[in-house]
Amino acid sequence: MIQCTLCNIAFSPSFTTCPRCKSFPTPLTERKRYLTQDAKNRISDGQSVLEVRQRLLENGFSDSEADVLLGDAASSVRRETRGYGMRRFFLGMTMLGLAGLLMLVVGSGATLRGASFSIGFLILAGGGSLAAISGLYTMIFGRESKLVGKIVDNSERLIP
Repeated sequence: MIQCTLCNIAFSPSFTTCPRCKSFPTPLTERKRYLTQDAKNRISDGQSVLEVRQRLLENGFSDSEADVLLGDAASSVRRETRGYGMRRFFLGMTMLGLAGLLMLVVGSGATLRGASFSIGFLILAGGGSLAAISGLYTMIFGRESKLVGKIVDNSERLIP
């Protein structure tokens, strides 16, 4: 928060001047720090890079500053997305491993009654395959696959 020396209120650096007296300007370093974080958040939320770049240029960033900032933000988003893909890949491989263990138990002569074995195996094998393949895709390309992207867009992503 920025403290206005003229009217003695605290205000956000999202304002270019004090919202009350309209004469105290936001310090340039605070404003740029806010706009930098805002641009990174917008890129992370999926807003078009061109729109974010235009906003930065309108707020006093030079072409080269905006390009460097957007490059860093896009690379950060790709790195984060690859991390999610790696977790999904390992989860899928774990599920496939459990499905394999379940098959080994049945193959060793143990008898399982009911449909629970079949349902459990299908969930582990099918879910594990989907998770492993989409995780691998995300790790390689740095973006979500269309199927997983639609699922993620309709749910809250848990950030550790």
